[in-house]
Formats: sequence, C-alpha cells, structure tokens
Amino acid sequence: MGNVRMAAYIACNGGDCHKTGACRFGCIGCGECASHCPAGAITMHGDLPVINTEKCTACGNCVQICARKIIRIFDVEKPIRIRCSSMEQGDYASLVCSESCIGCGTCIAHCPVGAIAIEDNLAYIDYSKCISCGTCVAGCPRGAIEDLREVKKQG
Repeated sequence: MGNVRMAAYIACNGGDCHKTGACRFGCIGCGECASHCPAGAITMHGDLPVINTEKCTACGNCVQICARKIIRIFDVEKPIRIRCSSMEQGDYASLVCSESCIGCGTCIAHCPVGAIAIEDNLAYIDYSKCISCGTCVAGCPRGAIEDLREVKKQG
C-alpha cells in the first residue's frame, strides 16, 4: 500500500455570499490561514484564500487558525469535495449564495455507490465509499460540489 498524500482544502466556494457577508458559515477572507502556512501553500486571491495542494504539507496550521473552521485535510486521491459549509435551510441558503449547498439531495440520487448523505442541510461524502466518478459534481444544480482534478486542469 502506497503513501497517502494529504493536503488542505477550503469548504467554501467564495460565492456571492462572501461579498455581502450574508453567510455565517463561509470564509471571511481574513488571511490568517495564508499567514500561518509554513509551506507557503496558501495565497490570497483578492480576499479569498487558494491552496496549492502541490505545496501543502497537511501540517494542519490552517485548520487550527481558521475562524470559521472551514479548512479541512483531505486525501488528494479522493478529489471530490463539497465546496460549502453552510448549514442554513435550503431556501435561505439559496437567497444568500447562488452556489451554496441547499441540501436538495440531487447528489444522493446521482451517486452510484451511496457515498453521499445530507446532514444539517449540507451534503457530506463518505470517502470510504466514494469512487471519485464525479457524477455528483455533474448532477449538483448549485455547483456546490467540486472535482479538484478539473480545477487543476483549468488552473
């Protein structure tokens, strides 16, 4: 069994709710994560952090310092991520952010292996089941699920 490479990711899409401050679960753009990253893997783009997973050592400093607790460590080989941390009811979540998870369950219907559940109005992925096929990404009507392989291709 090979080594598992871990890195950090931010569970916030930086959507329009970030600009208005309406989401109480999203990134506040304080930059503390970037200033506490010893590997220099986090940079601020505008007022939102971006993590370079190639540089990230998964030390966890950013996880500890994040005021909203939206930075998580993940297995790079499991690249499907929920880009939202909002636990608001769907109606309110959709009002404050056009890319928020609204807990609609469409991702559950698209997942062929039953790896997704809704808890506290937010989708969660069981990575012990997830096969990283991306059907949940394609099926999410809000764009709240991301395939980091696609982000890497675009970046």
